[in-house]
Amino acid sequence: MRTAIRAAIGRAYTRPDALRCTLGFYRALPTTFAQLTDAVRRARLTVPTTAIGAHPVGRALENQLRPVTDDLTGHLIEDCGHIVPLDRPDELLAAIAASGLSQG
Repeated sequence: MRTAIRAAIGRAYTRPDALRCTLGFYRALPTTFAQLTDAVRRARLTVPTTAIGAHPVGRALENQLRPVTDDLTGHLIEDCGHIVPLDRPDELLAAIAASGLSQG
């Protein structure tokens, strides 16, 4: 399974404009930051929220959300690379289950 996933990722990243499109997320960060700042200024996040972190950012998302969230659960997945579902799928599912997010 991992071999097939890695091959699919390789094919996706070798397409024309793949890297430009992938990096678009990072280019949009200043706009995203401004939008989030405006939203937080007007209201708090009141729904149950889960922040799942891993290497290299650790608990950064949890730390950013804590001041603006009423009900936050944080999880840190140890020994994990950048793409959590690929590197630690079982741990990710366990964190989601522990947070109650898997219940519809």
